[in-house]
Amino acid sequence: MGPLAALAWSRAARLAAVCGASYGCINGVVARTVMAPAEALVAMLVFGAIAFLIFWPLLALGFYCAWRWVGVEPLPLLYDPAARPPAWRLALVVFVAIVLMFVASIVSVLMFPQITEMKGPIDTYAKLDVVSQLVVAGTGVWEEGLFRLALLFPLAAAFGVRASGRDKVPPGLVAAWLVTGTLFALAHLGNVDNGGTIYLLWNLVHKGLMVSGILTAVAWRFGVEAAILAHVGFDAIALVAS
Repeated sequence: MGPLAALAWSRAARLAAVCGASYGCINGVVARTVMAPAEALVAMLVFGAIAFLIFWPLLALGFYCAWRWVGVEPLPLLYDPAARPPAWRLALVVFVAIVLMFVASIVSVLMFPQITEMKGPIDTYAKLDVVSQLVVAGTGVWEEGLFRLALLFPLAAAFGVRASGRDKVPPGLVAAWLVTGTLFALAHLGNVDNGGTIYLLWNLVHKGLMVSGILTAVAWRFGVEAAILAHVGFDAIALVAS
């Protein structure tokens, strides 16, 4: 194992621990609605441990591809001081991204008004207490780790992105966004019961193109950490407001 791969595994382990904790806590909160507290705690620990083992190699691949071929540091806020924006600029980027995602949500509902009548597991989150809703909003941590780091950067490399800069938008990045956006949309199909074709189309437009496009742009230009903050912020506001 070369030094670059070793560094990728090392950084991936730390991020995988955060993603695993996020995934475990979310599942623990959900399990608590149907299980005893002790059982929910066990579920949280089991889901968190499994998530860590799955995320670790995937994130390591994302880091390695980003450094080896794509030419971009995925987590500049943590590891690249030269590319780190001022705090006010980061806050502005996150705020604008959240606003754009709410605008995208409104536009997509106007395009597919039928989705407002659909019910399913996602309705359970609206009935949780505020603290539990904020924990569930942490899904943005592991989703961004998976879709914007573990998948986007390896796919960008596979589509020919080489030694790029953050101010460029290479065609391979666009192709990677479309693939990860589609996967991101499909991953949310279980949020409602019997959504059918309309829900599939809404997910592809809303999450696959709009939301994924916004988060991809933020992750590429400002880092995956900024995308995590925007994603978690959007989900937290949406859940608490519901």
